[in-house]
Amino acid sequence: MGLRATQAFVSEKVFDTRDRTGILLFVSVLEHRVLVIGDEGINALVKPAAWEEIVQTVTRAVRDGQPTKGLVDAIAHCANLLRESGVKRRPDDTDELSNELRVRNL
Repeated sequence: MGLRATQAFVSEKVFDTRDRTGILLFVSVLEHRVLVIGDEGINALVKPAAWEEIVQTVTRAVRDGQPTKGLVDAIAHCANLLRESGVKRRPDDTDELSNELRVRNL
């Protein structure tokens, strides 16, 4: 896991959910790197290797000049992966994290 991605995970408080089920999709244009970081509640059910397909989805799309499509597809893939892995929504669940795209220029 990259240092900047780890810092983003903490500063964006991706860990701050009731069941520790946050996911960070981290794209570093400067480093030409994509990382997917799941919190411990998700990583208990999803193997780290499963994130690699999501990384490849974004990487291919960026290479093809379609980064937005890549991120949209990656988010949909995350939803499917979570469903397949048995991550359940509770009846009283709320959207605990912002779904906004965050862009940081370094």
